[in-house]
Amino acid sequence: HPTEFAASTRLARLQPYDPNKIPILVIHGLGDSQATWAPMIEALRSDATIRQNYQIWFFSYPTGYPYPFMAAVLRKKMDEINAYYPGHKPLVVIGHSMGGNITRTLITDSGMEIWNSFFDTPPEKTPLSPGTRKLLGNVLIFRHRPEISRVIFLSASLGGSKVATGLIGKVGNKLIGGPSDLQQAGSELVRLSKPRETDGKILDKTPNSIDVLDPNNRFITTINKLPVAGGIPWHSIMGDRGKGGNLRRGEKPESSDGIVPYWSAHIPGARSELVVPSGHWSNQHPAAIAEVRRILLEHLRGPGR
Repeated sequence: HPTEFAASTRLARLQPYDPNKIPILVIHGLGDSQATWAPMIEALRSDATIRQNYQIWFFSYPTGYPYPFMAAVLRKKMDEINAYYPGHKPLVVIGHSMGGNITRTLITDSGMEIWNSFFDTPPEKTPLSPGTRKLLGNVLIFRHRPEISRVIFLSASLGGSKVATGLIGKVGNKLIGGPSDLQQAGSELVRLSKPRETDGKILDKTPNSIDVLDPNNRFITTINKLPVAGGIPWHSIMGDRGKGGNLRRGEKPESSDGIVPYWSAHIPGARSELVVPSGHWSNQHPAAIAEVRRILLEHLRGPGR
């Protein structure tokens, strides 16, 4: 019931704002909260150099909403924080799991590509109600955030996850349900959107967070065709349990953290990429935490490194 927790959405500081420190914005994943970052933050803040040069910000949100919608909410809150703290230092963003998907939107110029994957006509010619046109425009059409100087992905489901379309995903889908405050926009989206190109499937209900993690979801397949905005280095850290594929079904061994496989978490062009022996919560694994620390210290030597 994500609508019941909509008011909990916030961009918050862990400590008093310091204009001389670089904000690290951490974004949690599906079913998680800020608490998932505790092991990493405790380890990072034990390093005097990081403690003296960085400050921690959180984006907390109800994860039953489709992540493109929450990404639009975050962009609005980033506008507000820029007005409240003008001139703050450029951010380093760390996204875990679905938080990595939100992060991907922050470093991407969508143009009309994602909108066009849903509709055959531009916003002004699509017969949507004014409120839905504004909402979908904010969700599907966006520019990268110039205040971001570096990104770290942790077990990010950038290509989706087959778990979303399996039994676990189906059960989770029923448990989550659809956000009631998006029903109007959702019904218009269902009525007017065209079949998706990958398999011709039509949209038959208001999407929730599980639906949008389907590897064939048109938002995912389209954004992954778009380049990361120039000048923003990014790093990938992913887990691998070392169990490989399901040999009984003849699957090839597949690097996976149990939820997100390597092929989903990998996007070409990363400044660095590290696979750690971890399950899905790689953001709590000592090797991943050490890699984040290394990247943050490297960032202090120059954003372009």
